Amino acid sequence: MIYNAVEELREACVYWQGLLGLSDWKIVVKLARIYDMPENTQGQCTWTIERKEAVIKLLDHQDWDPDCLFEQDHEHTLCHELIHLHFAPFFGVAQPDHEVEKEQAINAITHALVRLKELQNA
Repeated sequence: MIYNAVEELREACVYWQGLLGLSDWKIVVKLARIYDMPENTQGQCTWTIERKEAVIKLLDHQDWDPDCLFEQDHEHTLCHELIHLHFAPFFGVAQPDHEVEKEQAINAITHALVRLKELQNA
């Protein structure tokens, strides 16, 4: 799914926050251009656990790589970035161990949840 409007993005965020048990978080979501994102990323989530606040940036679809072999989907990326908030207390900046394993787990959970939503809407 592609989000062209910030309002669509906010609505999707509210939906996924509810489903993932993150409704008590204050989350700002926005579309970002490639020059405002880390290299080779579709999304980025920064957070402050103590205040339950986060900012999620999704790469604007105008900047998607047409040769990318991997899924480029705003809903998938949004869900993925939100799931990071559940893992955040266990994997802080000072603990970079298991980064690959964490991303693999988040990817698997994300894929399952987005696929379930697709099946329900079919």
